Amino acid sequence: MMRAASSGSATATPSDPQFTLRELHERLGGVLSEGATGIVYSLKGYPGLIVKAIRIDDLGKDSVDAIRLELAALPDISHPGAPRRRQVVEDEGFIYVVTDRHDKTLEDLLAEHRRRKSPVSTRLILSAVKQLAAALVHLHSASGVGADGLVHHDLRPTNILISEDGEHFVIADLGLSRNALLSESTFAGTAAYRAPEALLRNEASPASDMWSLGAILYELATLRRPGFLEGREPREVFVDRWKPDLSGVVDGFVKDVLERIFVLEPDKRLTAKELHAMLTTSDVSVDELRAQYAMLKCRLSSLETALSDNNARIALLEEELKVKSGRIAALETALETGAAKIGALEDRMAALESRLAQAGARMNAANPQPGLLLLPRLARAAHMNDTETVRMLLRERFRIGQRDKQGLTALMHAAQQGHTGPAKLLAEKEKGLKDRNGWTALMHATHNNQPEVVKILAPREHGKRNKNGRTALMMAAEEGHAEAASVLAPYEADLIDSEGKTALMLAARAGHEAVVEALDPTDDRGVTALMRAAGRNDAEAVRALVPIQRGRKTTTEVTINGRCMRKGTALMLAAAHGYAEVAELLAGPEGGVMVDGWSALMLAARCGRSDDPLADHPRCVELLVGHEGGISGWTGLIYAAYRGDIEAVRDNLHMRGSRDAGGWTALMWAACNGHPECVRLLVKDEGGMQTTEGWTALMGAAHNNAVECARLLRESERDLKTACSCRGYPPGTTALDIAKEKDHGEVVEILSGEIYSISSRQVCQLLSE
Repeated sequence: MMRAASSGSATATPSDPQFTLRELHERLGGVLSEGATGIVYSLKGYPGLIVKAIRIDDLGKDSVDAIRLELAALPDISHPGAPRRRQVVEDEGFIYVVTDRHDKTLEDLLAEHRRRKSPVSTRLILSAVKQLAAALVHLHSASGVGADGLVHHDLRPTNILISEDGEHFVIADLGLSRNALLSESTFAGTAAYRAPEALLRNEASPASDMWSLGAILYELATLRRPGFLEGREPREVFVDRWKPDLSGVVDGFVKDVLERIFVLEPDKRLTAKELHAMLTTSDVSVDELRAQYAMLKCRLSSLETALSDNNARIALLEEELKVKSGRIAALETALETGAAKIGALEDRMAALESRLAQAGARMNAANPQPGLLLLPRLARAAHMNDTETVRMLLRERFRIGQRDKQGLTALMHAAQQGHTGPAKLLAEKEKGLKDRNGWTALMHATHNNQPEVVKILAPREHGKRNKNGRTALMMAAEEGHAEAASVLAPYEADLIDSEGKTALMLAARAGHEAVVEALDPTDDRGVTALMRAAGRNDAEAVRALVPIQRGRKTTTEVTINGRCMRKGTALMLAAAHGYAEVAELLAGPEGGVMVDGWSALMLAARCGRSDDPLADHPRCVELLVGHEGGISGWTGLIYAAYRGDIEAVRDNLHMRGSRDAGGWTALMWAACNGHPECVRLLVKDEGGMQTTEGWTALMGAAHNNAVECARLLRESERDLKTACSCRGYPPGTTALDIAKEKDHGEVVEILSGEIYSISSRQVCQLLSE
């Protein structure tokens, strides 16, 4: 099917010729030029017109729609610096654009001056740039094609047409460059005219057109194309604080204009409107223009000086604000610390009161005068360890629960003194009672390190808290009473204080290693409390335990996230599980250790696929690569391939063929993690390489169902086999065997060339769902 997309342009007059598709084909003359955006033909019988044929049958729908949208906007653009589009005709494979004919381009003008070795006059340079800037102002404000108007994408001398008298300049190829920008194979421009953001990120905007116009201005002034790259990659050149080398530009005005255009940040670049305003001097000579510019430059310098002074004042105020913010934070911290100290002091006061009572009791024992005599009879008997009197008084129900002047009961006196006989008799009668500080008999026994009494009272009074929110176990943890702590642990180990800390954390913070062992003992395999905390992603516990248990290794073989190892560390556990916060806490104290050929970094990378929502293996790798990259053999190329950074891979290709400590190549990591673009770069140099066990990149892709990676690796690694047992697969296993075992049907089809039949295991899984 053939159709005319348009019968003419918005600027067309009734005398404009209109062609059918057939007439266009019949009138196509000789080829005037040929480029990536299309072929330009003369039109027989119409010497003032040309037709450009744009092939669209090999473009995607989005690209074709973008071209149509920009071409549709051209009839609404009426400007002497923009091309006059006479007609657009489209069939299924081509779009034909009829426009006015110009036989000379700016590239031809530059070539002529280079041949004659004569500079372009300043008048002509400024006139050309003024006209082009005016055209860009008009194009960038065009409606119906997006917020940025009509962006050219590919402005360069070959796309600038010149009138027969050499005084008028027109921008050509509008609407034809968008698809070229998106495809390196069809890109019509050259790097010398492209803005940094276009080279680095394929971004186009009015600002990138201005960079291209600046490159044209540079070439007009010097007769040389800008050579900022000098054969290097753009990312190596366009870095922070980059400045253009404008030593070849003689004219001061032109140089200053270029300095405002060649700016890395697009939003700080001179706009077309601003440039046109600078050059709009219809009756002003070039010399007068330079004088005005010099005056404006002086005023600008004064304004910049004032701005610099203001910026200095702002910086000073910001620094003062930081200082005051720091003081506020310090006061808040001091307030929190003070509150904690007050709580600790209250506990100490209670403890001192208890000791004072005991001292009085000891004095009374030596001289049983006022103190003991003033105690209630039952309390006195308990204090003196008079079990028979306690038994008799209880039979008579004699004032059970009566307190002395300190608020202590008979059971509390027995607990303080460690008298188990009275404690057993009184436990059921007076359990749960508290003194004036909220202490129970169990707390008194714990504080006085009376583990035998603790055994009696723990089943009856566990879980109680004093006025400061402390339990008996927390007291034992802070005071270092390991035996009492071991008795209380089954009852209160999981309780937390007002700051969210368990007894284990309190003991670790206080440096009581014996209490830590009593609460969470190291098992017969050498697995410590720190390792268990790391394995359950308990960052607070890890933070508390690191000072007393860091650097320890298991003594026997343990399984770390499916991998059996001897002498593993807490960091390795955290890394294998992907617990990034814990890994960050442990990286410094435990990083740099190799066990059975494995480092924590390698475990984090190899165990990178997990159903645990808390797991973040890539973050662990990022944290650990600085600590263990060297001992793990991780080169810049391997790290880039692991994370799929295609540009970093390209920059580090000189490291290709290197292996990490486990024998893995960059290609293996890229395939395992499903990065086909990286695989495409590496397969030529690293395809076919195997570890000592025979593992290949294709096996990793098959294991993890990386379909596109498997497709790229099929030819070079399809027939390779494992040399020994590896990752649970027997010797002689191929990538196809692994794909079948994992029921990765699409990979199986790629490697076998046959349609994959669903396995019985998958059938059972589907039926169970």
